Amino acid sequence: MGEETAQGLSSIVPNRKRKRRRHAVVSASSPTQSHVKRTRHDHQSSTLPEPSLSHDEKRLNDRQVNVNDLSGMAALDELKYVTSTGSTLTAQSAGHVLSRYINSYGKDPSVFRQETTYEIVPMPGPPKRKKKPMNQGAPQHLNQPPPDSLFRCTLSLPPGCPLKSMSSPAHRSKDSAKKHVSFELVKTLINMGEVDQNLQPKPRSVVPKESRKDARYDRIAAAIESRLASPLGSPAPEDGRTSKDRIHNFKEAVNNGLPPQKLRSNGMPGTDEYEHLTDAAFWTSCPPFSCDNIHATFFKTILESPFDAVNSTCRTMCFLTTKPLPILPEGGSRYIDIGMPKVGREGISVDANVQLRKGGLLEIKDSAMLETMRRYTERLVRSHVHKNVHLDLTMAKWLFIPLKLDAAPALISDSVDPTILDWDEVIRGAESNWTPLTCYDPHDLAAEMSDSLTTTHVEFTKRSAIRAIRSDLTPSTPLPGGNGETALSEQIVAPPPLEYPDQPLLEVEALHPCKMGGIVASVAFPPQIKFLIPELTAKHCISASVSRATSVIPAFMNALDNLMIAQQLAEGPFERLIDLDLALTALSAPMSHGLAPEKSYQRLEFLGDVILKLLTAVYLLQTVPDTGPEWETLHAERQVMGSNRRLYDRAVQSGIPPYIRTSRIRAKDWVPSGWTVIRLPAEKPARSEEKHTLGDKTVADVVEALIGAAHESAPAHQRLDRCIHVAHKMKLEMPGFSRWSDLRALDSASFRSSLPSVPLIVMGHAFRTPQRGRDALSMSHDRTRRSAFQRYKTIGDAILDYFIVEDLFHRNTTLLSGSLSNMRHSRHGDSCLAALAASSGLLDLLTDVPMDVLPNLQDFKRNIRRGQRIADQKPEPKERWEFWKEIPSQHYLGEVVNALLGAILLDANWNVLVVRAVYETHIMPFLDRYCIGPNDHFWHPKVALNELLAARGCRKWAIEDIGRKFDVDPCEVIVTMHGQRISQGLAETPVIATRKACDVAVKRLQAEKLSETLCDCPKRKKSTSKLA
Repeated sequence: MGEETAQGLSSIVPNRKRKRRRHAVVSASSPTQSHVKRTRHDHQSSTLPEPSLSHDEKRLNDRQVNVNDLSGMAALDELKYVTSTGSTLTAQSAGHVLSRYINSYGKDPSVFRQETTYEIVPMPGPPKRKKKPMNQGAPQHLNQPPPDSLFRCTLSLPPGCPLKSMSSPAHRSKDSAKKHVSFELVKTLINMGEVDQNLQPKPRSVVPKESRKDARYDRIAAAIESRLASPLGSPAPEDGRTSKDRIHNFKEAVNNGLPPQKLRSNGMPGTDEYEHLTDAAFWTSCPPFSCDNIHATFFKTILESPFDAVNSTCRTMCFLTTKPLPILPEGGSRYIDIGMPKVGREGISVDANVQLRKGGLLEIKDSAMLETMRRYTERLVRSHVHKNVHLDLTMAKWLFIPLKLDAAPALISDSVDPTILDWDEVIRGAESNWTPLTCYDPHDLAAEMSDSLTTTHVEFTKRSAIRAIRSDLTPSTPLPGGNGETALSEQIVAPPPLEYPDQPLLEVEALHPCKMGGIVASVAFPPQIKFLIPELTAKHCISASVSRATSVIPAFMNALDNLMIAQQLAEGPFERLIDLDLALTALSAPMSHGLAPEKSYQRLEFLGDVILKLLTAVYLLQTVPDTGPEWETLHAERQVMGSNRRLYDRAVQSGIPPYIRTSRIRAKDWVPSGWTVIRLPAEKPARSEEKHTLGDKTVADVVEALIGAAHESAPAHQRLDRCIHVAHKMKLEMPGFSRWSDLRALDSASFRSSLPSVPLIVMGHAFRTPQRGRDALSMSHDRTRRSAFQRYKTIGDAILDYFIVEDLFHRNTTLLSGSLSNMRHSRHGDSCLAALAASSGLLDLLTDVPMDVLPNLQDFKRNIRRGQRIADQKPEPKERWEFWKEIPSQHYLGEVVNALLGAILLDANWNVLVVRAVYETHIMPFLDRYCIGPNDHFWHPKVALNELLAARGCRKWAIEDIGRKFDVDPCEVIVTMHGQRISQGLAETPVIATRKACDVAVKRLQAEKLSETLCDCPKRKKSTSKLA
């Protein structure tokens, strides 16, 4: 903006005093030169590339620099120390390194720990101007110092450490001060040799602790012993090893099979920094704009119901690139998701998309028109981002041009008709930011302001859309709904006498700014209506319909880049094995969508986890004979193949981390790629996104989500083959297993050939090899038959889990992984499957039942059938009721269902459709009838009691197991609160007695409000319990 523009601006705006920090003031210091004074709120205006600052503003900027660079201190992001081995210490990772150093002494961490103290120090520099006190008497925030003060942090290491303490420079927050002193302290420890160059503490000779009983360890050993002692337990080892020995061997086998842990460059365990792809490779391959290589894509902003009424106010745009967008199907369109969850105080979810439709080539004969299109696009983007950004045509990758309001582009065409484009607005927008209003007659004014925006005479300011021309109002008449105020009295500074005192007012609606979500977020807020005087306002160069449609540009460009980056992975390493939209979902970490977790990888990861479990199970069992290694060794190999550490290691080798989407779009910080931005000296530079920090668990979850995406991308009969192929692409080696049909039928021990082949039909399946079904239904302790049972059980457990999860995934498309996981555990638990076996009659087919087990088996069948009859008698609509929870469970009986499904799968020569038919006919109806649904909670009464009392803040309550008085008496469990008994549970087992006692306690607490009468513990400020 040159001298002529500044002089023109002086003629538009009268030379009157403006309020500081709200308006730009134009003053001429000489007849030939004019200067523009700007304050912090409008410093980004492009009137001058390097605006001069007033004395007060210079002092303010210097003061800000002093606060951020106190005592020679650099910003926290700039604190880095690279060791000789390449490890990088940062202010964010120093705390973790310091914690590991203190823990290396091997002493009690509750006593041997660092001490942190803070002190408040005065802020150096010139004193602030005295201001009128506001909110006098308001409490000071705990983490903020008083005005004109800063925090200093002192860290004192425990006694015995060579370094006693260290203090930080002064900071505006406690957190920044502690991070800074931690960084300096660790750097000193490195120089002293206490921490090595890999950011690991120096090895120390720690005196081993006195061996003591580990209750959890003993419980695991006892569980294994009870499992071995069960009628369907694994064959006991013949080498005389105890359960503790087997646990040690199992852990050792898993640890030896896992990939070694590597040192991280950031010094933080479980996380690392990776390159982050922010711009799609498509933009790099695009040549510069020229008249003969302009490809048009029609851009339409669409809000879904119930907000679709605003779609008519958004104009269709033309999105121009020098190459066709690769994400568009041939002759079709694609919707780019730009929706926003939980907008406004009421948390409204707004579903919105940008429809992209292929337009074809756009022919431009005059190269000067390209420069006009560039200036218009630059003006459009600047009006939304409110930043001093500039675009060089040689660096431009995309441009925006509006269509005429009544234009209807062809659905399918190889070229775009230039006459449907609104060239008048393009030329008008390229020339200036605004034009003054020249007519004040209501009729002429309505014609001039049609589809227009009003603005002040400053570029970076709020704009409003015209709603109506109010001929019934003038600048001096009272405004509707006010207290007698007029449009003139609402002016911050008294304007000069109006040339047209009887001019009508403009009724306008303020546009929702782009940085707050634009048109998408505006529907969640009531309209802000104002009345403006035409003589004191101007018409913006961008029309209202164009501004509404393009207010989503930051969200759109971010979503477009994410989609094209996902396309690079789907069409590159994965060779189009994964659908593009599913690939983007699988790569989107929950943090990238904030309050919209349904758009992240969580659902696909839930599905991919069980698919990986199935593939590893059948692969390992297919590669070892029946008489192979012991089952705990095979189980250890399965744990290794599906472990997060292995998945993380393979993902890094495959180069997946750079493709993971983690950052959310911040429209107020967004700057188009390839554009230049001019910042003030005191303005902080944009945060670099060339690298991002990922947790190992996040990377491993993405691997499972990609497997789930491959499953959903394939036809039903090719889903498992597609998953196997994608697993190989991610270096999850399974040699000899490239498709499901590679599995071969397994024959067990040779003794079967000598047994009579009596036909066997179970759950509608006629066994081709009846001995398989008999092995699955046998409780014999013969080692060979037990080995076959374990093989069938392992395969059946994986295939049943796969069927359950796949069914839940497809029938509950809106549920997140948490609810799906609750429904899965309700259906796949041993107690549920044991009830299914009793209800379906499978327990009547068991053979070789030991005599000491037969009475318990008969009692269990009777109790299950009685509980099922009670559940069926409940009034309509039928409640889902896990009736088996009230019955002493025989968990080992649930293994019969798994073993039978595994035997059917092998008998059908690995034909999954045969097993699926058995599942859908005989198993799924039972699970759908009695297991919890999507709207049922999965809270055990003990969990509900804990949640309820925790929300109240009560700490003096207990669950006491009284036990049995005599062997024939039931188990007794009571719940006490502040020494008083509030409930009692009697049952055959302590587990059921605890459930009953807690259930009664919860009901009494809710009905009788016992927590208010018995508890005197301090209440919590706000209850978060859903039961309170």
